Amino acid sequence: MQGNNTIVNCQFVFKCPRQWDELEITDDPDQKYCHQCNRFVYFARTQTDLSRLAQEAKCIAAYVVNIQEVSPKPLLGEPVWEEPGVNLYLEPIDHLNPAQLKAIQKIVQAELNLLQLRLRYSDGQRHLLARDLSQSMQAEIVMLLSQLNIPYSLE
Repeated sequence: MQGNNTIVNCQFVFKCPRQWDELEITDDPDQKYCHQCNRFVYFARTQTDLSRLAQEAKCIAAYVVNIQEVSPKPLLGEPVWEEPGVNLYLEPIDHLNPAQLKAIQKIVQAELNLLQLRLRYSDGQRHLLARDLSQSMQAEIVMLLSQLNIPYSLE
């Protein structure tokens, strides 16, 4: 179920201790019922699903990848809804050291090795690293980029 169903950078108002497999099955495979809180829980498969469900204050289940964690099982809870964020750009740079490359690898969630990342991003061109960064993720990423002296811009 994980694969292409991974949500990037989701923050929760409330994280539920229950597991998706423990909830009551309904006719909709992307919806289950929780008898503990008497609410439906919706499986968010895409960032679009997540935004819509968060805006409606629904409980969700989702595989979540944040900068510092990857959920092996779907996380359940009520996500934070934030207005669409800003785009993060890597400004032109001719050389990236291994620590900088590892930071970029976390941000772009790429399955590229460091040599591939160096070839892609150390070319003196400006590159889009992340779209629609929420305020909470923006702060975390900007701090990481600043600590490593990686040139960036937000738009």
